[in-house]
Amino acid sequence: MVNKEVEDNIVCPSVINENQKCTTPDPGNVADFETAIAQTKFGTFNLILLLVAIPSVFASQFETASLSYAFPAAQCDLNLSLEDRGLVNAIIYTGMISSCFIWGSLVDVFGRRRILIITHLIDSVFVIMAAFAPNLSVLLVAKFFGGFVINGPSMALTPYLSEFHGTQYRSRVPLTLGLLYSVGNIFLPLLAWALLPLNININVFEGFELHAWNIFLLICTLPALTSGLFFLIIPESPKYLMSKGNNENALEIFQQIFKLNTRQDPEQYPVKKLKDDKQIYQQKYTLKEAWIQISPLFSLRYANKLLLVCLLEFFLMMGYCYMTLLTHVLHF
Repeated sequence: MVNKEVEDNIVCPSVINENQKCTTPDPGNVADFETAIAQTKFGTFNLILLLVAIPSVFASQFETASLSYAFPAAQCDLNLSLEDRGLVNAIIYTGMISSCFIWGSLVDVFGRRRILIITHLIDSVFVIMAAFAPNLSVLLVAKFFGGFVINGPSMALTPYLSEFHGTQYRSRVPLTLGLLYSVGNIFLPLLAWALLPLNININVFEGFELHAWNIFLLICTLPALTSGLFFLIIPESPKYLMSKGNNENALEIFQQIFKLNTRQDPEQYPVKKLKDDKQIYQQKYTLKEAWIQISPLFSLRYANKLLLVCLLEFFLMMGYCYMTLLTHVLHF
């Protein structure tokens, strides 16, 4: 039986919340993920992550809404009718819908960081393609695949950022991302307001000129491009590495985060070994396995709830996107 006086003197220096057990490493310095991430504290590294998230969020916003602001200036160059403009706006979301289930699976199979790098860089290519589009057909192809690809960062960013935070701060990550999306909605029209009225005529080669709307779309490439480059220098989520059984690399990442956040030597990081948290992730992810995960959503048991959620989301997004997507119609 533990002596009462000794028991009262035991102090847990890293309690996450009142409902969670003490997260101090055990005497053998072996810890699970939650304990290990709590010991890295909150500091410089977490702030860097949030700064890197800004262009990533802006990339998603710009992909879906930038053309609505460019249409009034671009419609003459591309000979776009009102129906054509509506089709281009719709094709973006068609691409997003067609990939909505794919990226969630790929993020778990290939890792958050890899998906963030690849999708941002590929998206920047399609944004550039849209900026130089000579006709409607090229524009439709660029925006469809842009919408298809941009779902990747949207799926990967939230879990990626959340897995670098302990439970004390993790719930604030989605709130911060929501704030950044709102900032993006303010920044994009300001950028359009500053650039699109300009009289720009740059002769690139015979028969092709760059105008203000081309420059505007090229600038909209920067968030995706910079995000892809930024994520090259930021490590993979340690939780993902642990789920793959790569505890050694995960521990090194924890130590580097600890060093940045506390300004202490990595050797002073109290966790010396991570518990085996390997989960069953198959490298060859088949459509059958993906359907096994998704199929319960479409069972009769959840039909009413699924319908209600879908209707709520539909009307929410309709109200959210209505004015932005119809900006070109309000142009006089």
